[in-house]
Amino acid sequence: MQFFQRPAVRFGLICSLISLVVWLAMYLTGNIERVFSGLYVTGLMVISIVLLVISNLEERKAFQGHYNFVEALKSGLIFLAIGWVIQVGFNQVMARAVDPELPQIQKEILISTTEERLANWNMPQVDIDKVIDEMQKSDPWEALSLTSTVKGLATYSVVALIIASLVAIFTRSKKKDPLLEDFGNS
Repeated sequence: MQFFQRPAVRFGLICSLISLVVWLAMYLTGNIERVFSGLYVTGLMVISIVLLVISNLEERKAFQGHYNFVEALKSGLIFLAIGWVIQVGFNQVMARAVDPELPQIQKEILISTTEERLANWNMPQVDIDKVIDEMQKSDPWEALSLTSTVKGLATYSVVALIIASLVAIFTRSKKKDPLLEDFGNS
């Protein structure tokens, strides 16, 4: 199967497109703070996992039922890698070319929501002030730096591997591979 014809690639692009359209719709309607909310992230994660499962099931059909764990894992990682690359590229373009104030806006939103959450968790005000002071001192462009992107990739890779592994376990073929069936009997 050619790489660009794989369901993992097709569904990875669809998932990325959904994410970007929703992000742009929120940005253009002045609801940018919702992009940095837990609801957006949770919704996007649910959509991603549903599309990942559908993608793996489509790949299993293409493999005519002989879809082992390794192939299912590869498909999942391809799907998730496409999403990561497109999202990182989109974030760079938005912040560097479209709206250079976006990193500062994001920083202000994150400070506000962090302060609110810490207060809801009954953290002492002295400790909240320390956290907020550190956040205010940080460079809003740091999140878009190469170092931060690489750190994000490391974290994302671990999460992606876990998600792709879980989906692979449930979407791999239950049939035994005929090539491996007699492997132990010879």
